[in-house]
Amino acid sequence: MKVVKADDGTHGTVIGQVFANGPLLEIFYSPRGDIVAGISQPHTEIQDIKHIGHVRLRSEFQYEISYTKNRLSVTVNKRTTHFDTSQWGSPMSYFKLGNYNQAKSRTSSEVHIGAIKLIHG
Repeated sequence: MKVVKADDGTHGTVIGQVFANGPLLEIFYSPRGDIVAGISQPHTEIQDIKHIGHVRLRSEFQYEISYTKNRLSVTVNKRTTHFDTSQWGSPMSYFKLGNYNQAKSRTSSEVHIGAIKLIHG
């Protein structure tokens, strides 16, 4: 993946999610190259934000989301961060990959996806 241009949203462009009735996890990429994870808290619209990596704009990188048996981890360029998701209760969920613009203005974002590999198990 390569982010060519990130939007000016609070945390940047969303480049991936774990989604149930709403986002459980959102991965944001900022215009400065910071990658943060927003972990939703049950029954609220509050997210705990955690810095999980930094990749310069226009630089290739890989990330992986693993969510199984109530265990969530995100790996950015081989650096893994684990999250406590016990409060979620293991809802049925799915993964979303893309360019989800969160801009406060009319700023656009551009994300290039070179390949995707899915494992379900």
